[in-house]
Amino acid sequence: MPVLRIVLSLGFTIINSFFVTRIMLRFISLSDKNYVTAITYLILTAATSSLSDNYHTQTIIFLILVSLEMIFMLNRYNDIVRQTFLACTYVGIASVLFVPASVVYLVLFVYMITYRIVTFKGLLASITGLALPLFLYCYITWVAGGEFLAPLNEISAISDRILLRKSFNVFTVTVPQYIFIALCIFLTVQGFWRMAVAANHINAITVRSYVCFIYLLVVLTAMLVLAYGAADTLLPLMSMPLSVIISVLFRQMPNIYIKNALAVAFVILAVIIA
Repeated sequence: MPVLRIVLSLGFTIINSFFVTRIMLRFISLSDKNYVTAITYLILTAATSSLSDNYHTQTIIFLILVSLEMIFMLNRYNDIVRQTFLACTYVGIASVLFVPASVVYLVLFVYMITYRIVTFKGLLASITGLALPLFLYCYITWVAGGEFLAPLNEISAISDRILLRKSFNVFTVTVPQYIFIALCIFLTVQGFWRMAVAANHINAITVRSYVCFIYLLVVLTAMLVLAYGAADTLLPLMSMPLSVIISVLFRQMPNIYIKNALAVAFVILAVIIA
């Protein structure tokens, strides 16, 4: 039903905008409470996807956000096995819905290894959590009368279609989209630089959590290059790390006139593209 799709899409989009803000405030808080991250997320989502028919992608983003929050909590609690199992299970569910979402596991793995917040048991738990949803999918297919490995063959076929579909064509991108892309790159670089300058004056958990979003953006960008055929899902996924990285700049930029000018340009371009 079209109406139900619209309600689900807008509902999940709003929920995710507040969820990413919640993560920002809990783990990357650099100033007073505000909703810059949520607004940035909504603008990026509007510019990269249809707000009225995007429930599938927003469901995947919700699962990834829940997973990231659980991984960030490893910095505060010692229940590593349970947290990593649950976090990677959510990534596994997202991967069943959208195969390239499995690359998020690589981000979590690198993050946990880099900051030494995973044990050998935790690593096994993460692998188990990632594989469990796929195993259950295969099992349910087998119980329903199909072949046990049918989902694996289906995933392989989907992966081939994604990687072999028409690649990026510069002539299909409009001038406003090029300007918006250039502005996003500029804001991302400036946001990263702002965090790098402030890194020596803030706590380690803030830096670690921020770096995880950098990992996620790099991995999703690489996946977009390899699988441009899935851009309609990958671009909204990239809105998640971009909203965090860019909002750091908007929250910390000292010159209010430049900040407002960039914000206005950002919104206008997004409206034109949407």
